[in-house]
Amino acid sequence: MNRVSPVDGKESWVSDHSNIQYNLDNLANIAKAKNKNETLVLADGVYYLDKPLVITGSVSLVSEGKGRRSARLVFTDAQSDTALVTVKNCNGVVFDGINIKAFGDANRVIGLLSESNSSSVFSNFDIELQLGFDCVSLKHWRNKKWGESCIYEKFDLRSDGACVEIQGGDNNQFRDFDCRAGTKVHQMIPSVFKFAGNSVPHNIVIGPGAGQKGDHAYYCNSVSDSVSGGLITFRDYRWEQPSSKETVAFLHTPKRKDGKPGHVTERVNLIGCRCSRVDTAIKVKNTEDEQTIHLFINSSCNSACDCYHDL
Repeated sequence: MNRVSPVDGKESWVSDHSNIQYNLDNLANIAKAKNKNETLVLADGVYYLDKPLVITGSVSLVSEGKGRRSARLVFTDAQSDTALVTVKNCNGVVFDGINIKAFGDANRVIGLLSESNSSSVFSNFDIELQLGFDCVSLKHWRNKKWGESCIYEKFDLRSDGACVEIQGGDNNQFRDFDCRAGTKVHQMIPSVFKFAGNSVPHNIVIGPGAGQKGDHAYYCNSVSDSVSGGLITFRDYRWEQPSSKETVAFLHTPKRKDGKPGHVTERVNLIGCRCSRVDTAIKVKNTEDEQTIHLFINSSCNSACDCYHDL
């Protein structure tokens, strides 16, 4: 285990980025040699970073104070088409007590990219992006392997685009969150939770938590080669302050890549969820079954549920 502190601005020979990245890379080599996890502890404070951070090799990154904003990473020169913090190919790591902030005009920026991790826990984190178009705070991505059994909990996300994008993986949970989406998009769907265009749910649980703004609480209109996707469950998830009433709160309409009829997802569950002031609360297509339990729908909704089972 290593510990680093914010660099004194007078020490021009080293930067916060080089200090943190050096320790991450060093611990990754140690973890590989010992075949065990290692941990980098960030002392409480503000770190100014001019480049992205990449965490590989089963290294945990935690703040000393363990608060949601104990260790603040401020990215001073965010570039388009980059991820500010990437956690990649890690097994059983912890990412805890980290605050990520970025300001500027960069487009298509990802705040935290979780790529091909397994059995890892991301908790007590806070991400705020005030950037250009089509940005997303958190992305979960299965890139060829893993992307499974990860937990994202106790997090706050604020983005002018989407909050969470999921691309592949299975048996993942997102809970105890407060997320605010926006509508600063050109190509991206502005949704609190969304699936990538080629991905469908495989045993995903979302909630409890709260979401605000954006066009959707959840959006999945993917084209997938999967003909037997798993299930997705929303539990005690409240969405409010939509950008427009002319929308669908929970939209799940995946399609088969071969164009043939048939279900793409086995089941959609909504338990104890709430939405308000939209034309349609739930729209489900190409799904074997859906279940709603104790769902509160604002009386201004024109349609509570638009569901069609294509078996």
